[in-house]
Amino acid sequence: ASSTVTLEVTASALVSRIIGGNRSMFSSSSLLLAADPIDPDDADSPFNFVWSCRRLHSPIPGSEDEGGCFAAGATPPGLFEDTGEVSMGAGSLTAGEYVFQVEVSK
Repeated sequence: ASSTVTLEVTASALVSRIIGGNRSMFSSSSLLLAADPIDPDDADSPFNFVWSCRRLHSPIPGSEDEGGCFAAGATPPGLFEDTGEVSMGAGSLTAGEYVFQVEVSK
């Protein structure tokens, strides 16, 4: 006699949070945000990061009336490259409310 069992093993979802956010600051202050990803399966492969930024009360990014964080052509160089940190010098953001998002993948 014999028995057969079929199992499907799937990876756990990645978990991410942003350190340095949810606060008030002056436009004359510098800003450092860092992604803090966790892989519950502890896979050894590196993380990939995609950052985005928009004004809080602006239309969805990519829409016709997109409300980005910076004037056209004024995004600081290297700001949204595949990195776990976003760093901006004083004066990079004008007064207002902003939403930063990071998508983490492997």
